[in-house]
Amino acid sequence: MRSITDKLFVLWTCYSEKKEKKWETNLLYKWSGLPSNYIQISDIPITDIKDDKIHCISIITGKKEALVILPGFGASGALYYKVMKGLSEKYDLYLVDMRGMGCSGRPIFPAKTQAEAEKYIVEGIEIWRQKMGLEKMIICGHSLGGYMATKYAEYYPKHVSSVLLISPAGVWKKPAEFDAKLQSIVNNSGFIKKYLFKKVNSSWVPGNSPLELLRCFGPFATLLLNIYMRFYGSLTKSERKDVKRYIFQILMKPGTGEYAMTHFLHPGAYGIDPLEKTLNKLNIPISIYYGTRDWVAATTPPDAQLTNPMIRQRKIKDASHQICTDKPKEIVEKILEDLETRPETNQLLFQSLPYKYNTRKLINFLNLNQI
Repeated sequence: MRSITDKLFVLWTCYSEKKEKKWETNLLYKWSGLPSNYIQISDIPITDIKDDKIHCISIITGKKEALVILPGFGASGALYYKVMKGLSEKYDLYLVDMRGMGCSGRPIFPAKTQAEAEKYIVEGIEIWRQKMGLEKMIICGHSLGGYMATKYAEYYPKHVSSVLLISPAGVWKKPAEFDAKLQSIVNNSGFIKKYLFKKVNSSWVPGNSPLELLRCFGPFATLLLNIYMRFYGSLTKSERKDVKRYIFQILMKPGTGEYAMTHFLHPGAYGIDPLEKTLNKLNIPISIYYGTRDWVAATTPPDAQLTNPMIRQRKIKDASHQICTDKPKEIVEKILEDLETRPETNQLLFQSLPYKYNTRKLINFLNLNQI
C-alpha cells in the first residue's frame, strides 16, 4: 500500500530523481566557474536504514584545511555555486546537505522531541565527517544551516577550528509582541496572503513542515515558487530559470529531515532554544555575517549583544538573506579575511591567564587580531 501511495505522490508532485541530478549538475557546470572535473558529487550512507545518506558536493585540491558548508532550510549545496570557486582556491570545500534535506536521502524522520531532532541532524554531520576522514574542519552554515553548525560545534568542539555563520536563524528568542504584530499585518492583507498565512501557521508544529503545503499544490507549486524566486532577484533571467528548476525538484521530495526545523524555530526564525547562550560560551573563532537588507538580521532585538570576544560580526552591504547569491565576491573576501586572521594563537595563550576574558575582550575591542 505504501508503494502505491509513494507512486501517486511522485506523480502528483512531478518529482524526478533524474531531473534533480540533471539540474544540479547544470548549475554546477554552467554557473560555478569551475571545471567539471574539479567537482565531485557523492552520497554517503549514514546508517543501514534505507535511503539514510548524506549528499555532498566536494571541490578537493589538496589544501590543508576543510571548509564545510551546511545549506539553509529547503536549500541544497548547488545553490551556493557563486561562492564555490573563490572559497575552493584556499580551502578544500564540502557542501553537505543535512540529513533528510536538500538532495540527501529521505529516511523516515524518527525524532519526537527537540533534543532528539537536534541529535539526529548533528549526528548525521558527525558520521559524515568520520566517513570522510576529516579530523578537523571549518564549519559554515547559512540560515538553518547556521543554527545546526553552531549546535555541531557545541557537541563536537574538538573537530571544529572555526565557525562561520551566514545569516544564522534562531540566535534570539521570540519577542513577546511578535505574534500580535504578525497577526496585525495579516489582518490588513488580502485574501490570498491570509489563506497562505493560516496554512503555514497551522503546519508550523513539531514533526511537520510548511513545505507540505507546497507539495499539496503538486504541479501548481510552480506558481508559489514564482513568489519565492523574488528572493533571487540579483540573478540573471537565465540563472533564475535554472535555479527554479533545481529548487522545484528539491522541494517536491518527501519531507523527513526538514521536520526538525519546527523543533528549533518559531515563525520569523526566532529560536525555541536560542543560540545566544551557546555562541557566548564557545571557545572557537566565530564569524557572523548579515546582509543590510537581510530579514533575519531584522529579528535581532535593539539591545541584543553577543559578549563572546571570539565573535566577529560583519555586515554585507546591499545583501538580502541570500548573501551568497547577492554578494558572492564580498562574502568570500570577508570569509577568507576572517579565516586568515583567526585568533587561534591568542586563544591558546590567554587560556592560561587568570585575566584571560578581559584581556581577550580588550584585544577584540582594539581589533589587534587584524594586525
